[in-house]
Order: sequence, then structure tokens, then C-alpha cells
Amino acid sequence: GRMHPVFGLWPVHLAEELRQALQQPEIRKVARFVSRFRVAKVSFDQPGRDPFFNINTLADLRALTEKGG
Repeated sequence: GRMHPVFGLWPVHLAEELRQALQQPEIRKVARFVSRFRVAKVSFDQPGRDPFFNINTLADLRALTEKGG
């Protein structure tokens, strides 16, 4: 139910503008940078699954595997 703006297809020509924006105290969040542009949102509705499940450890990977991820 949340937007994940760091997951997406970005035009390469925005890389420098994004880098500069993330260094500005009033922005510093990708979501604020994204709000400057017209974007297409894609829904990842998968009941019982989190398409943005955070895998940082082997235990996280096992937990996902056990769920049938």
C-alpha cells in the first residue's frame, strides 16, 4: 500500500539531478524528488506476499523461501 520510488525505471539523464537533490536538506528523500515529475505507478498486488520484502541476511532469505517466495 506504499509507494517505493527507488524501485523503478529511471532515465539516465536524471542521475546528476537526483544526486544533487539528495544532498539538499529540504529534499533528501527520493519521494520528494519524484514529486517533481509525472510518474507512472505500478501496483504489485500479491495477497500474502510482500514484493518489497527486505532480504539482508540468510535468515531473511530462508523466511522468504519458506513462504514460497
